[in-house]
Amino acid sequence: MTSIHLNSDFGGELAANSDRRFLYLLMGIAGIILLLAAANYLNLSSSLYTRRFQEAGVRKVLGAGRRQLSAQFLVENMLTALIAFSLAVLLAELCLPFAETLADKRLKPAGWQHLLLLASVLGAALLAGLLSGLYPILFLTRQRIPGLLKRFRANPRRRPVWKWMVVGQFCLAVLLITNTVMLQ
Repeated sequence: MTSIHLNSDFGGELAANSDRRFLYLLMGIAGIILLLAAANYLNLSSSLYTRRFQEAGVRKVLGAGRRQLSAQFLVENMLTALIAFSLAVLLAELCLPFAETLADKRLKPAGWQHLLLLASVLGAALLAGLLSGLYPILFLTRQRIPGLLKRFRANPRRRPVWKWMVVGQFCLAVLLITNTVMLQ
């Protein structure tokens, strides 16, 4: 009974069936958009943290240990992820009537009352916060105080990593545009 929507080929049905390939294509596009957003967030957060290394150097001079600095950056990233998650849920709920008008259909709410869905989305948000917090933590644990107090300049050996992240984002964007053209 659950496979009727995608697999039924009876004539004279009440509504047309969906195509499994179309569904997979849309899921792929959604995945690419998520990867682009994650890569963009990692690029932006890592470039913003380079400005805070002097602050970390001052805190080290005043006696803060590696654990305290790591905990600070990790908690900040987790809180940022939780705030972003809350705002995303609020924005999705606020935009639902507009999306219903645009689609000319009654759309089901996301179902935030389902505990599994809520836990998985919240877990993904916390994972994003954890991953974005790892860069400053790993960088800070390797730096000595004078290196943190100097004006930070990107290490020439690190630039290829950022360049490859930008190239990866560009490739994902081209793939997304190609998939969008294929839909039409």
